Amino acid sequence: MTVTDLTRSIIVHGNGLRCSVLLGKGLAREAGKPYQQVVLKLLQQLKSSMGAYPFLQSLSAILSQGTPNAENLPAELLGKTPPELRSRVEQTIYRLLRQYYVELPVPLFYQDLASLLKARVFSRVLTTNYDNLLEQALGSPPNPWWPDRDYFVINVPALDRTDLKRRLESSREDSLLILKLQGDLMQEGGDFDLAAIENALREHRKTLYAQLSENLLVVGYEHESVGVDKALHAQSGGAIWWVNGGNVDPGLQELGGARPINLITGPGSTPQEVFGAMLTIIARMPGTTYGSETLAITDSPPGPDFPPDDLGATFLFDKLARAQDELERLRQSAPRRTNPEVEAQIDYQKRQISEIEDQVRLGQKDQILNVLSRLSFAQADPELQQFVDTNKRIIETEFQKPTPNQHLLSAALSAIAVSAQRLGEIAAPADTTQELDTFLPSSLGSGV
Repeated sequence: MTVTDLTRSIIVHGNGLRCSVLLGKGLAREAGKPYQQVVLKLLQQLKSSMGAYPFLQSLSAILSQGTPNAENLPAELLGKTPPELRSRVEQTIYRLLRQYYVELPVPLFYQDLASLLKARVFSRVLTTNYDNLLEQALGSPPNPWWPDRDYFVINVPALDRTDLKRRLESSREDSLLILKLQGDLMQEGGDFDLAAIENALREHRKTLYAQLSENLLVVGYEHESVGVDKALHAQSGGAIWWVNGGNVDPGLQELGGARPINLITGPGSTPQEVFGAMLTIIARMPGTTYGSETLAITDSPPGPDFPPDDLGATFLFDKLARAQDELERLRQSAPRRTNPEVEAQIDYQKRQISEIEDQVRLGQKDQILNVLSRLSFAQADPELQQFVDTNKRIIETEFQKPTPNQHLLSAALSAIAVSAQRLGEIAAPADTTQELDTFLPSSLGSGV
């Protein structure tokens, strides 16, 4: 099944089919390998404090490890900390983790998911991640959503069975709920002990089964929770759409007709691309509107005509347009160099724009070579013609490599484009020159 099939199943054929999304640790890793970086920073801080705090000597075996198991480190540290000092160490861990996520740029896939959630495409989000990157994306202008008003975060392990049931029953049918299955970093008193979290999930077994038995899109989940795995293996429920089928448990597929399992393949079928691909497809479905969010792509950059089945190229151009729109919004939201967090997000958007433009060039290399073949510099002076021919050879050579050098490609294409613009109609018709401009690095990319 493709992303197009998935989108039609949820939106068109289902006429607004109720569907939840399960987010796994694969997305947290793609957001910046957070746990590894945070743990190393935590170790450095604790090592430097060993002289001031003798109790840390008891943790020296853990602190001396080069790269310990990142996910288990907080629980190991707290488990070996004397009870009277546990609160201090726990506060240090929380402070470091929170600071990390505040400074971490919100990735494009969370930006895209936030747009889908604001458009009411999904009814629930269940996640095994601690971070608040999705909440940051939801709070982004021009249509910011606010916690405890537009959406509600539920820290599942922090509630007993009665409280969780009451919270779910009291929520409105159209309320967006984000269920943090393994704790919420933004709420004090969370538990870093994975065993304790699994105990909590067992406590909420019936509620968890009910939430995961709905139609479910699974993205980035890597079997990090025994409780979630058991709930997914329930013998009844709605359809499951699983992005990146390599992570599907074969036993889950054996459920067969009891619960259809659909593997998402084809263009846009990775955890990092699926939400953007859905946005592109929805924007091209006539008459499709959701909530107050505008999903139509109105500012796509001018580009060549794509064959109807070339969805991969369409995804890239729309993704590029969204990244550029967000960069412009960020630049207008605050003066430069006054907000480190905004600056970090701006730098991230610029890097993403540059990388997407690189992907566009690789995906359209045949068309680029075709455009170059239509340029003529026969009437130019010999030195200019030699210069253009040299750059053409660079482009042809790079495209033959398994991994072309994008710096050389960008420089060579730009040099030819500038030469063609200066010659005007002598080199090529205006529309040919404009088509070549489509593949040049934009001023919005990093390093430009």
